[in-house]
Amino acid sequence: MIPDEAWVGGTVRTFSVEATDKIEEGLRRIADGVAQAHGCSAEIAFRRASPPVVNHEAEARFAANVMRDVVGADRVDENYAAVMGAEDFAHMLRARPGCYAFIGNGDGGHRMPDHGPGPCIIHNTSFDFNDEIIPIGASYFVRLAQQWLAQP
Repeated sequence: MIPDEAWVGGTVRTFSVEATDKIEEGLRRIADGVAQAHGCSAEIAFRRASPPVVNHEAEARFAANVMRDVVGADRVDENYAAVMGAEDFAHMLRARPGCYAFIGNGDGGHRMPDHGPGPCIIHNTSFDFNDEIIPIGASYFVRLAQQWLAQP
């Protein structure tokens, strides 16, 4: 039996709007070509819910320096100029300079034995928020606000 309709879904995440444009254009071209080759038609609904999350360099550097004050230089990773995530904060970053940052959740040692081994990452069935990082996060945001407001 061959169905009258088929539906395929997915998610596209990129580091630039230009890359998203190219992917949408290519997807439409391929879908149309495959459909025509089989005597069918294709409809594409390409919804752009969130733009790419791209930090501004000066604000990212500022945020990293504040975090160094909180946790030490050896515990800060600055390799996140852009994030491959679908995040509402991306809209803010398009309107105003800023930085989307992560505070690590630890190596997983805080979890109960039945949660599985290894670090805790989001979107994972064994995720368990590490309550021990709450003071780190609170200290970071307080210092971030204090240092930002103290600028001339």
